Amino acid sequence: MTAAKQITNLFFYLIFCFLYILFSIIYFHPFAHNFKHTIFMPGGDQESFIWFINWWPYAILHGLNPFITSYVWAPSGDNLTWATSIPTLSLITAPLTIIFGPIFSWNLLSLLAAPLNAFCAFLLLKYLYKNNAAAFIGGYIFGFSSYVMGQLLGHLNLDFVCLIPLAVLYFIMHTKKEINKYYFTVIMSIIIFLEAGISTEVLATATLFGFISIILFLIFESRSRKKILISSLYLASSYFIAAILLSPFLYFLFKGFSGVPKIINSPITYSSDLLNYIIPTPVTRIGRSVFSSIASRFTGNYAEEGAYIGLPLLLLTAFSFRDYIADRKRVGLSLLAIFIIIIGFSLGPYLHVNGINTHIKMPWTFFTHVPLIRGALPTRFTDYASLMVAIIIGFWLSAEQSTKIRYVATIASILFILPNTSIYHWGGQNTPNIFTKYKALKGSNVLVLPFGYTGPSMFWQLESGMKFKMVGGYVGFTPLPFRRMQVTSELFSGAPDGGFNDLFKAYCSRFKVNYVVICRDTPVSLKTAIEHEGWRGKHYGQCTAYHVPSDMKYFGYSGNTWGSYNKFGWIGRSVTIETENEPIKITLTGQFIPHGAPNISVEVAEAHGKVIKKTFVPGSKHSVDININGINRIHISASNTWIPNNVIHNGDTRDLSVSMKIEKR
Repeated sequence: MTAAKQITNLFFYLIFCFLYILFSIIYFHPFAHNFKHTIFMPGGDQESFIWFINWWPYAILHGLNPFITSYVWAPSGDNLTWATSIPTLSLITAPLTIIFGPIFSWNLLSLLAAPLNAFCAFLLLKYLYKNNAAAFIGGYIFGFSSYVMGQLLGHLNLDFVCLIPLAVLYFIMHTKKEINKYYFTVIMSIIIFLEAGISTEVLATATLFGFISIILFLIFESRSRKKILISSLYLASSYFIAAILLSPFLYFLFKGFSGVPKIINSPITYSSDLLNYIIPTPVTRIGRSVFSSIASRFTGNYAEEGAYIGLPLLLLTAFSFRDYIADRKRVGLSLLAIFIIIIGFSLGPYLHVNGINTHIKMPWTFFTHVPLIRGALPTRFTDYASLMVAIIIGFWLSAEQSTKIRYVATIASILFILPNTSIYHWGGQNTPNIFTKYKALKGSNVLVLPFGYTGPSMFWQLESGMKFKMVGGYVGFTPLPFRRMQVTSELFSGAPDGGFNDLFKAYCSRFKVNYVVICRDTPVSLKTAIEHEGWRGKHYGQCTAYHVPSDMKYFGYSGNTWGSYNKFGWIGRSVTIETENEPIKITLTGQFIPHGAPNISVEVAEAHGKVIKKTFVPGSKHSVDININGINRIHISASNTWIPNNVIHNGDTRDLSVSMKIEKR
């Protein structure tokens, strides 16, 4: 190809890319807003991503470990390899972030996500079918799919999926020997490396998607089996090279594995409803009002209900598969099998129809027991379903027998998946002046209310110039040391329970809180409970900063415990109780353990070495009382537990041991 021809092709590619960007401009009206200060889709998830965009260049420029941060969930910090911290996107936009600020980078990335998705799909389809119009339409179907439009409501790590069609493109090119093995291995290593820094979940599901696709093509496409196997081996070597490049990331990933909850989000809740493939949600423009009563019954939320393809486009997809199988039977059957399996995966462990869990087991049930991949949400497989639709529609439009009627029918079908642009909006946060104007919090560990994801504390910390460390935050799931303490859930809910004040003082002491800052929108009950302590406070406009004294009397407990203050609650495998000059009495009993549960052996170890061992018989009223004075710490551990649902079939799946009550003396 001559240089002139290459320049001409590049020019046309840029035109098509610009056309996709134009769609984004038309839909979201970016030029009507201040890119540096106004946030596209302001909210908790979005502000966390803005924090992440700032974090990676900030950490590197300040000589900090970017994988572990103590700026949130201080003082122990949080492992960001298990958060959606988007290092790839953060570092790519780092120069813009440094010059214009992280809000600018967030807005730019959000508005470029769909166009880049579409353009990369266009490159794949242009290569496959050599038809610009078919590739352009197919690119739009993938790039502006219901999945992407839903994730644009706040999930930058999930709406940025442009690398998936590129990976497919390079794999196909290598099987056809149009790129050499070295170039293929290097470019796939880079794609894997970059995707790991955008979304480890997408990388995991894309790997599964690719593995299944390769297996099916090996089964159906026997004539190309050797080529596919060779390309697969080089692809495996790309994963190995990427793993070497990602070794620091993987080190901290595996190091933090023990603190990851068994289930972060329920795969049952976040499964696609079968009707969602033909019923639009409020994310879609046409039909959202007519079918709102049905869509409202879908599980999950609008951002995660991205299965909608629409009946017209599904019908055209069916016609496309028919023609593809007639023209290239083996390839067509492979693609059809992939499409069906992907849809099956998206439906989750159990089939949901019209919001009803039918309890019919689906293929994803198997993967709920597979480490790492079990954390992926089934509904997000709809992204691959939209890619399959784009590929098959691209073939249908580019076929020799294609007519203008096909193009008209496809464009008319796409009208049914156009986004409801009224659901997207721009806004900003009014940051209280305690974070921007005053230096009272500088260098301190600060607990900010509203807490975590219930308020904009992440954004306020960012706006302060990262002047303080926060005991709390919103970067994904709550770290294990904080999950073990009942106070954390009460701070999130804003509903303090009995014994909150003592437990809160223990919480502040354990996590070295210097100030508690109560700002607007803090739940009244939570605000009242903290003000009841009588700590020295100072008003700063919309916020009040309370200095946490060092000489507090309190008791606190952490571990597996439920509702044990002044009443009998339950403990699980272990619980730790601490006192700071607050005399308490602990009572343990097996009285409330139902018959049918096993005897429970418990060991109570005090700090000074005394150990009490006791076996509790279900239903027995015998109890053990433990009195604690002064500064003390005891650890209660059970050698075995029981699950209520296995004994009394009440749906409770907690691992319980004995009942415990804590009283002040």
